[in-house]
Amino acid sequence: MKFYRKLGVVLSLSLLLSEPVLASIGIGASRVIFAGSDSSQSIDINNRSHNQPYLINVGISDSLTAKSTDSAFMPAPALFRIEPDTTNKLRILRKTNNLPRDRESVFYLNIMAIPTSKAGQDNNDNTVGGTLQIATGNTLKLFNRPADLPMTHKTAMGKLQFSRAGEGIKVTNPTPYYISLNKLLVDGKAVRLDVIKGTSMIAPFSASHYPVSAGQGKAEWAAINDFGGVETFHGTVN
Repeated sequence: MKFYRKLGVVLSLSLLLSEPVLASIGIGASRVIFAGSDSSQSIDINNRSHNQPYLINVGISDSLTAKSTDSAFMPAPALFRIEPDTTNKLRILRKTNNLPRDRESVFYLNIMAIPTSKAGQDNNDNTVGGTLQIATGNTLKLFNRPADLPMTHKTAMGKLQFSRAGEGIKVTNPTPYYISLNKLLVDGKAVRLDVIKGTSMIAPFSASHYPVSAGQGKAEWAAINDFGGVETFHGTVN
């Protein structure tokens, strides 16, 4: 109980960075992709601090709003301590193969870094005093990618289709992949993308609507590839 009375939590989402960072904690991936029948994946968690140990709490959820759920994947371990200037390996295990086989599925890997005391320096005082421990968090996308999809993810990123729809435009993703957008321009006008509202990622075989008019009908978009890099494509609004 003493620990939780001292803990204040600040959660920040970093879905687009090539190597997300939590305070002094570095994560050795920008996203996790389970391909075909992979049973597990591993990512490195690095403590770059020279003097501060952390507790790392990991959960996997089906949405951005949930910290963890009983999803198709599980972290191992879900809670561990990482000492200064060290690297720990986090494994993610597949629990089931009962997922769609004609398209990707997406989950969210939530990693929380909680500062903790050095070994042998635990405070035995039961009062809160002036101590406030601040935890920072990062969320990475976890994709389940079935084998034998009819195209590559790189090809799919350039296949978005644009059409006028009322006072805005409709962006259709006819591919079996999730397409994550870093930027979207219509006739040179920037379209606002919101990670939390889901407008920055278009699901397989679905469409998103954006409140922007199209004059000459030119579209430009930047999509995030499997390595966290950004690739730019051009199209027209029909």
